[in-house]
Amino acid sequence: SYNLKFFDEWSPDVAYSFGFLMADGTVFKNGYGFSVGVVSRDESVVEFIQGLLQGGTIHRRKGGIDNRGSTYQPRSDLVICSKFLASKLISMGMKPRKTYNDDPFPNIPDDMMSHFSRGYFDGDGTASITAAGYCIVGFVGSPKFITGLRENIIRLTGMSQRKLSINTEKYTACGRVSWSARSDLEKFRAFLYPKGFTFCLQRKKDRLDKWLSEN
Repeated sequence: SYNLKFFDEWSPDVAYSFGFLMADGTVFKNGYGFSVGVVSRDESVVEFIQGLLQGGTIHRRKGGIDNRGSTYQPRSDLVICSKFLASKLISMGMKPRKTYNDDPFPNIPDDMMSHFSRGYFDGDGTASITAAGYCIVGFVGSPKFITGLRENIIRLTGMSQRKLSINTEKYTACGRVSWSARSDLEKFRAFLYPKGFTFCLQRKKDRLDKWLSEN
């Protein structure tokens, strides 16, 4: 019952969904499907993707404390059991164990980059306000992916050439890029939220909008 043709042609919804899946999605190792999960307060994202794919099951998990004593928030996970859709995502560049493989940035058409970037931003992006009152927007992810994302955003928006920082963790390296200058924030907002866009994680957009309106 899935919409098996969903990923066949680029559209704003396809680009957004693919971007979000690249951030918070996982293709199962045997390729029989994929999943995407969020904290419960962001369940609207997985509901949106579920509606586009016309299927899938959302599993809701309560928060609690794990065996190491760390707390975790309630989560909502959308599970899609479709080899066809999983193979399509793999062909587009979303591979199993993508976090550890450091795969290159996928081939995204220029006219879809804003929607793809918005999807990834809603998954692994941040819009935060510092104690000093500055607003910072940015992305984290595998180094090659963030390198490609950074280069494309700078090329298409004219934002400043912020350097990529790489933190080496225990099992994998993590790339990070961010901007805080007002001119960059204005370009970033215009790029991620073009006229007529269909969906976003509202709380991140509201935080950026509020800071720009007050500063």
